[in-house]
Amino acid sequence: MKTKYSFLIAILGIAMSIHAQTDVENTSTQIPVEENQDAEKDNVTEDSPFDKPIEIPDFKPEEGEEDKLSLPVSGSVKELDYKREKGFSMDQQSTLIDPGVIFEKRWEDRKKQIALAEDRSGDFRRNQNLGTFRTREGKVDVVYRDHQYPDGDRIMVLVNDDIIRSNVLLHTGYSGFNLNLEPGINKIDFVALNQGESGPNTAYIAVYDENGTLISANEWNLATGFRATIVVVKEKTME
Repeated sequence: MKTKYSFLIAILGIAMSIHAQTDVENTSTQIPVEENQDAEKDNVTEDSPFDKPIEIPDFKPEEGEEDKLSLPVSGSVKELDYKREKGFSMDQQSTLIDPGVIFEKRWEDRKKQIALAEDRSGDFRRNQNLGTFRTREGKVDVVYRDHQYPDGDRIMVLVNDDIIRSNVLLHTGYSGFNLNLEPGINKIDFVALNQGESGPNTAYIAVYDENGTLISANEWNLATGFRATIVVVKEKTME
């Protein structure tokens, strides 16, 4: 009899244990998993601007802006653009020189130019004759550049008293024009429109015939309003 009661107690205990576990499972609350929105923000999506190339707008000068300082080229004059000197240039072509050396050279050139302007200011207040030269060729190339430190020198160019360049800014590189020569005298004037930042209006000028032969090489130092003149005489060709 005692064994029977023990068996019933064991069965009752197992049943109560199973019921308790069922209650625990039924009363538990399921917590939904939230999406990690911060993680999505950290990642670059297809709509993110960071994976798109930056659009750089094309710069196009307005019509007439490219050469607004020059008059239209006449039939006897053709534009030239010597953007770089053919010879060695410490400032423009050498990539082996320390930038500090280049800066020091430019600064020394500018100091010399200022000193020269102060010492000889009276000498520049006059017109300058660059000479008269003769050729049998039909045309010449006239090129010029700033002879000293580029400081904003501007010139006006005339051929036989006709303006062909109203306002030219001189740079370290050459610019110029091709001139079809008239029989006889061809007078070319360079008028200093200003004196830049440091003294006289300075330039180096060279004239070549159509075969590339140097006819003349010279320089000017002018105060504002004065001119440098070169004359090229076209001689008659021998029959």
